Amino acid sequence: MNIWEALASYDYPNKSGLDYINEFTFLVAILLSAQAQDAFINTQTPDFFKIAPNANAMYDLGVEKIAHYIHRIGLWRNKAQNIHKLSAKIIEFQQIKDQRTWYDNLCQQYPSNGDDTHLYGPIISSEGIPGFRIGLLQLAGIGRKSANVFLNVIYNAPVFPVDTHVQRVGKRLGIVSGNNPFEMEQMMIESVPFEYSKVICHWLVWHGRRVCDAKKPKCGDCKLKKYCNYVKKW
Repeated sequence: MNIWEALASYDYPNKSGLDYINEFTFLVAILLSAQAQDAFINTQTPDFFKIAPNANAMYDLGVEKIAHYIHRIGLWRNKAQNIHKLSAKIIEFQQIKDQRTWYDNLCQQYPSNGDDTHLYGPIISSEGIPGFRIGLLQLAGIGRKSANVFLNVIYNAPVFPVDTHVQRVGKRLGIVSGNNPFEMEQMMIESVPFEYSKVICHWLVWHGRRVCDAKKPKCGDCKLKKYCNYVKKW
C-alpha cells in the first residue's frame, strides 16, 4: 500500500464540506469560508441563500442587507462588499454575447500559469460564472485557491486548492514543502497520480479535520503514520 492508497482507505467524502444549492451559492460559500470553518458557514447560509440564490437577487439585496445575513462570520464587512461586487460582475458576464471573443481577449490580457486558460466548463455558464481559472479571478473575493475549489467541485477538474489543511497535512506527509501555495500546487501536480488528482485535496482536508489536527493529531491511530515526517520527529 502506498501513501495514496492509504489515504483512499479512509473512504473520505469526495466533496466539499460546504452546503450550497447551485453554482452561484457555492461560489459565495467559498468566499465566506475564508478564515472560517465550513461547518460554521453552513449554519449561517440557509436563509441567506433562500433569499438570494442568484447574482441578480444578491445584487438587489445591497451591501447592508448582505452584511446583515453574514455579520456573525469573520471579516463580514469586506465579504459583504465583495459578494455585492461579485454579483455585479456575474450579471455583467451574463450579458456578454460573443463569449469566445471575450475569452480570447481575456487570455491575451492576463499572463497564464499552466492551465489557467483551460476550459473545464462553458466559457460562461447559464448562471454567469466562468468555467476557467482566469475568468473566475475577475470576481471580487475569488483568488486562486477559491477558483480551484470551484473548478474541482463543480466541474470535477484535476486542480489542487491549497488551503491550510492541505498545507499542513501535505507537509507532514512530504507531499509539499515551503510556504508558497502556488509552488505547493505545482508540487502536487507533479507528485499526485492522475487517478487521485480530482479527489486528493478533499481527502487531505477531511484528514486534517478528522485525524491530522494542527495541535493534537491522532498519530497513534493514523494509517499514514509510516509516511509521516511529523511522527518521525517523535
